[in-house]
Amino acid sequence: MKYQIHESEKGSSYTSGKEFAVYDCTNREYICVTFSKDIAMKIKEALEKQVIMKPEESIYFVDLCPKCKRFLTGNNFRNYCSYCGQKLEIVS
Repeated sequence: MKYQIHESEKGSSYTSGKEFAVYDCTNREYICVTFSKDIAMKIKEALEKQVIMKPEESIYFVDLCPKCKRFLTGNNFRNYCSYCGQKLEIVS
């Protein structure tokens, strides 16, 4: 897991006393801090989609997205999956 969400009690009374930080485990640094766990989760998911993944080969000799497992055809495959947005390695 490249990204994690760290929760702390540093927030003010206005924010119910909690902060959520998105942490990059590879570079050992915090990416951002927010007062909403939902927003932190969305940021984490968006960052994880930017990590390049290799498409999987299916039994039909058509590549599959490693994240959502949908078929990648010429119309919906460039360097990302048009269904889920996962960044993909271009396979020749």
